[in-house]
Amino acid sequence: MMAEVLYMSIKDYAKHVSASVGTIYDMCRKGKLPAVKIGGWRINVKRADELLEQMCNEHMTEYTPVIKPAKVSIRTANAANSYLARLEQIRKGVV
Repeated sequence: MMAEVLYMSIKDYAKHVSASVGTIYDMCRKGKLPAVKIGGWRINVKRADELLEQMCNEHMTEYTPVIKPAKVSIRTANAANSYLARLEQIRKGVV
């Protein structure tokens, strides 16, 4: 059984989350990902995954489209009612 990986290099973590090495490096440098610099950057995998998940959720809710109900004009509503009434007459054999 393999032990859980606690820290990864930038290159390994970038591959883990399918991101570019430059993006992960910038995020570490700016303090957006939990990392320490020991020779090179080492990223706390569990905390970084949680932060990225939170960032993605916030981004998705920020850009969720607002669905507005369609406008129905009186003319359209009357035409639909007339059409349905006509269909009912045809069905009953009145016409």
